[in-house]
Amino acid sequence: MVNQKIFRPFIIFIMILFIASCNFPGMSGVQSGLDQNQIFTAAAKTIQTTLTLGALAESLNQTLVVNTPSLQTSTPTSSQAAVPPSNTPNIMPTDTPTPSNTPLPLITLTPTEPLIHATVNTNCRLGPGSTYDVVAFLLVGDYVKVYGRNSNNTWWYIQNPDNLAKYCWVWTQSTVVEGNMSIIPVVTPVATVTPSVAVITLSSSASPTSYTGPCPVNIVLTGKIKSSLPVDVTYNWAANFSYPFVAQDFSFDVAGSETFTKTISISSTTVGYVRFRVYSPYEVKADRIDLVINCVP
Repeated sequence: MVNQKIFRPFIIFIMILFIASCNFPGMSGVQSGLDQNQIFTAAAKTIQTTLTLGALAESLNQTLVVNTPSLQTSTPTSSQAAVPPSNTPNIMPTDTPTPSNTPLPLITLTPTEPLIHATVNTNCRLGPGSTYDVVAFLLVGDYVKVYGRNSNNTWWYIQNPDNLAKYCWVWTQSTVVEGNMSIIPVVTPVATVTPSVAVITLSSSASPTSYTGPCPVNIVLTGKIKSSLPVDVTYNWAANFSYPFVAQDFSFDVAGSETFTKTISISSTTVGYVRFRVYSPYEVKADRIDLVINCVP
């Protein structure tokens, strides 16, 4: 439809112009040289032109209305709801652990590899014996590996607590081993490892050890000292009865053994024992020798 607010004033304006052209002063249908039929013909053409213009305007208006795109926005229905991309991760709720007041059970692991610790602070020596040099200390609370034992299971061959690249020996009576002890092998001390303290052993005898007869009677005592190194020793005999024994000194220039003889005289009936002893550089005792002396007139 042609907009009526625009088209109506336009028609009125055309008609006013037409009327005005017919009523100019000094002009009449005869004077202007136009007859009445020509005037009506001109008016008809004017009206036809006006209508043609109006139809053209209406046609343009309809074309504009038909071809104008709609500016309305469509609202998606429930079936057209947006779907998240397939690669969007699904966020799942995580479980929050509930704190428990029940204490967890303690798990005690038994080591398969033998470990040793000391019940008292313990010397660790170069060899399986108290005559070997002390090279380290296994203190209470320290744990180290056990690599061997001696043949009578009195010493453990362990990792040196002060130098884990080396080894030393500790006494079994002051230590505790944990783990699989069946895999601990017997270890022979290295031959080149020599104790710096001489190993001293003793043996002894007496003759006679039993006597009945007139007194005094002479008893010959024989003591033997064996040393593994050159060493100075102090030795003597001891008895559980009164006798004036005097200590003696001897120097071993090389490793070896030495025999010492002493004769004592007993004047009265005596039942007791004598024993050969070394007092220095440390104390060593030989076995006791029992004596039974019966003095008769």
